[in-house]
Amino acid sequence: MNHKLNLSWSNWGFGCEPLSIALDRLARNGLEYIELHGNHYGPDLGYSPTKVRGLMHDTGMKGSGICGMFSRDNDLSSVSAFQRQAAIDYIKRELEFAAILGCTYLLVVPGAVGRNTAYDEMEIHRSIETLQIVAELFIEYGVKGAVEPIRAAETSIIHTIKQAKEYISQLNCSGISHINGD
Repeated sequence: MNHKLNLSWSNWGFGCEPLSIALDRLARNGLEYIELHGNHYGPDLGYSPTKVRGLMHDTGMKGSGICGMFSRDNDLSSVSAFQRQAAIDYIKRELEFAAILGCTYLLVVPGAVGRNTAYDEMEIHRSIETLQIVAELFIEYGVKGAVEPIRAAETSIIHTIKQAKEYISQLNCSGISHINGD
């Protein structure tokens, strides 16, 4: 039995290009799915679910998932409680958005992208502890959490599939049990 491979393209790399143009181009090139830029950095920022739903309907595209954007400002592993709270709030906004659009996953990066020097020896523990606060929401929203290992030049923790598996094991939540490797 042949199974069709469902490919998706993440639009965050398209820069400031309007989503309508990206969706149209992807649809014209035979793709059915888009991984949407997780751009809900605050309650008043990011894609409107209603507008995105309409654009996807017009192009026949579907949302595969959300590319979570984790920086120093919303770092799950930060020594700053304010930055960890920002990560929690960000995940809540992205999960709601993903669920509204029928996306199946949210990419989670355990430490800030763009910070490759460790704060201290407790980073992974803080990251796990912070993510556990919202872990059950992944189940409630029906959105899978996919941990993304990123090379050491870009982040201080979780660089390999093996490390991502251990992180997921320590997290111990069925809603966050996948790995994204791109």
